[in-house]
Amino acid sequence: MRRSSDALAHGGMRYLHVSDDAIAYVREARSERLLCLAARAAHDPVAIPFTELETLYGEEARGGVLPSDGPAFHVWRING
Repeated sequence: MRRSSDALAHGGMRYLHVSDDAIAYVREARSERLLCLAARAAHDPVAIPFTELETLYGEEARGGVLPSDGPAFHVWRING
């Protein structure tokens, strides 16, 4: 996935959420923006400011809230 994604291979990083058990961040390049969530254990739900996400890996984000299971890793393309 990293080799085929400009954002993952070369993009900048912006953190959205950091806690003891989960971290959510956006990888951004001119051609795409990806939202990633890495969780080492179950955690409190994380609300996000994006409404249009395309699931690339892992579970869907529902209603502006990221999955709260763990351990897990998820990647979504931010559309719009």
